[in-house]
Amino acid sequence: MKAWAIFQRFILSDKKKFVVLVSLKNIEKQLSPKIFRRVHRQFIINLLQIGVLNHSEVQLLEKTTIPISSSYRQNLIESVVEKKLLKRFGE
Repeated sequence: MKAWAIFQRFILSDKKKFVVLVSLKNIEKQLSPKIFRRVHRQFIINLLQIGVLNHSEVQLLEKTTIPISSSYRQNLIESVVEKKLLKRFGE
């Protein structure tokens, strides 16, 4: 199977933007899983930048809204709760 490299856009917290020619899967392998999480086939987010998390999307602190696909949802929720970014009811 052939791996495809396509243009990926990075938006940093200081609003700087970068475009690179590499697959998102390759980028995901190079990022720390403690900080970054894949939430959709087209998106990887910084867990420390989550502002609001609901069933179908995440809003980052700088107000960008990112969709969450069903295949990544459970992993994201477990990561956020585990890191105490989102507290469970009763804690």
